[in-house]
Amino acid sequence: EHSSAYGYARHTTPALSALAESGVRFDSAFTPQPHVLSGHASIMTGQLPEMHGIQGFAGDRLSTTATTLAEILSEAGYDTAAFYSALGPGDPMAEIARGFQRAEVVGADPDPETPGPGPAALLASYQRFSYLLAVPAQLNTLLGIDDPTRRPSARADAITSAALSWLAQRGERPYFLWVHYFDLHGPHAAPDPYSTLFLDDACGGCDLDETIDRLQSGGRLDDIARAYQIGEYDGEVRYVDS
Repeated sequence: EHSSAYGYARHTTPALSALAESGVRFDSAFTPQPHVLSGHASIMTGQLPEMHGIQGFAGDRLSTTATTLAEILSEAGYDTAAFYSALGPGDPMAEIARGFQRAEVVGADPDPETPGPGPAALLASYQRFSYLLAVPAQLNTLLGIDDPTRRPSARADAITSAALSWLAQRGERPYFLWVHYFDLHGPHAAPDPYSTLFLDDACGGCDLDETIDRLQSGGRLDDIARAYQIGEYDGEVRYVDS
């Protein structure tokens, strides 16, 4: 609903809008499950979550009886590739990347140390997703996490570059390319100039430093603070569209 291709007041998605004008735009889209992995698994298999097996719980696995779009197209002679950002320890996206001839987690450690079961694994999971949790900063300090707001994945420009590099090197066969971005998940911290692109009008001339201080001190999310966060989000949308 924050895409100008669908009538949003801010000019957030000029590239997507141009694509919509020259192609086919669907007026409505529905998902059987708002959870990222579960919804993507339904896209890739054409099945409901209770059928393909990924329903949004830790440890879910794609059913061995499910056939993915990438498997079908690979068998039909297509070049297939997936480039995506990391969503968690152990590359859970790999479950729905089944069948791609090349599936790459952009920006991932090429030789990660995978902790075994126990406290180390729990800490690794918490460290990856702590930025999503409303927890006191002192807890991160005690756990030795010096930057709890760090993004758990590569930015959109790195993922796009990897996908374009693959496209430039492939042959003449038809292809199926899946590119997934994580940027629109919080925390919203788009690179300049997108980080502040929509903040002035969001605050209506308010003091941005004062608004930031209010948010960081745990103040209530009033209309000004809410507008500030929406402005940050819209800037992230514009960055990904660029």
